[in-house]
Amino acid sequence: MLEPPASTDDASSRPTQSRDLVSTPARCHFAHGRDDSIEERGSSGGKQSSDRLSRSNVELSPFALSTANQVTWDVGDPENPKNWTRWRKWGVTLIVSAFAFVSPLSSSISAPALSDIGEELDIPEGYRLQMVLSIFMLSYAVAPLVLSPCSEMFGRTPIIRFSNLIFVAFNTACGFSQTEAQLTIFRLLAGFGGSATQGMGGAMISDCWHSEERGRGISIYQLGPLLGPAIGPFVGGFIVDKISWRWCFWVTSIINVCIQILGLFFLRETYGPRLLALKARRLRLETGNPHLHTAHEAHYQGFSAHLLNHLTRPWKLFFTKALLLILAIHTAFNYGTIYLIISTSPNLWKEHYHFTPSRASLHYLSLALGTLLGSQLFGPVSDRSSDTKNEPCPLARLPLVPFAALLTPLALLLFALSAAARVPVPAPDVGVFLFGFGSIVSYLCLQTYIVEAFGIHAASAAAGASAVRNLAAVIVPFCSGLLVWLD
Repeated sequence: MLEPPASTDDASSRPTQSRDLVSTPARCHFAHGRDDSIEERGSSGGKQSSDRLSRSNVELSPFALSTANQVTWDVGDPENPKNWTRWRKWGVTLIVSAFAFVSPLSSSISAPALSDIGEELDIPEGYRLQMVLSIFMLSYAVAPLVLSPCSEMFGRTPIIRFSNLIFVAFNTACGFSQTEAQLTIFRLLAGFGGSATQGMGGAMISDCWHSEERGRGISIYQLGPLLGPAIGPFVGGFIVDKISWRWCFWVTSIINVCIQILGLFFLRETYGPRLLALKARRLRLETGNPHLHTAHEAHYQGFSAHLLNHLTRPWKLFFTKALLLILAIHTAFNYGTIYLIISTSPNLWKEHYHFTPSRASLHYLSLALGTLLGSQLFGPVSDRSSDTKNEPCPLARLPLVPFAALLTPLALLLFALSAAARVPVPAPDVGVFLFGFGSIVSYLCLQTYIVEAFGIHAASAAAGASAVRNLAAVIVPFCSGLLVWLD
């Protein structure tokens, strides 16, 4: 039986007893990574090596990395994200969820507009037109492998803000595209910018919430990335019907700018090691003690090695943890199928049922309602089953997975058979609703498991799983478009 990795979840947030950080020892539970730049150098004459904090420009004694000068959280430390007020935690959760909503919304909002885009930009039906939709998800598969590890090095908030600026710029440019090549390239770059929360969103929730509260936090957060693809075609259908396909991109950019402005006020750094590094830097200035440091700084080996270690961590975790690979493949099947339904539904409702684009877009609500109901069922059930006195128990997040794994193929079969037979409208919608319900329950269980099992490296672990999941969202619709083209 495959065993989950040892969890490091709440170790970073458990406070030690309050004490004088300058003169008395303190425990720190971080074992990897740091944010300030430190370099080691040897000295002649058999003297012990010393470290230098390059950002503070002060020399450290040979005892600089002893526990007497380690900086950690005090009891009830208000700077510790897990000690924040519930309002502040929910503020961060909702802002991150909003960012995670707009980007997937943009990934699918153009689905009802594909025929108009193909006609105006002279793109033939088939795999080339499907690539306009799917190329966005290709960036989703690659970018988190870079952005998520960087968030464990530089902090979550700067990465999210910077990447969303990239998204706004190139997503807006999509609306001005005049050729197939321009639209494809702009979509690829917009996907890169919009992918930041895909890998680190769940990790940010883990940074804030204790284990027994985390299911509700993640269930609310995941409403964004899972409702976005479902609501996108619904909104896009009305925009295409009433205005123009170009406004599909401009509307999402306007929404993202508004969220970015809100984020300036309500989004705060949540990554514990980053916050501790900033606390240590501040204490060095306030106390005049240049030897104060966090425990994870002791493992720093220079910027290049530090960066390489972070960038390779998602790959190491993905290929050395067999269970992570299995979970990624399972979620990839469901996620790829969701995008297959999204990309093929316009043809189903317009050609087989002869609906207008705006009326056809209403049927995407069945997928949205399924994901909404499933996510809200997951939260309380998951927290109740995993309430282990604030100790993370990853396996306690999985009891709903067998139920969801049985429901999703049956729901998909119902949708496929009823659509092929042109059964009256409710039947295909019921199949999509049940598939959305089962998919979200399964995804949330496995995502929460990954977050709790990998602790402070949850963003890197989630990035590996996200890469496989989003790659499926590219390949599956592309293959369906290729089959249509060959037919």
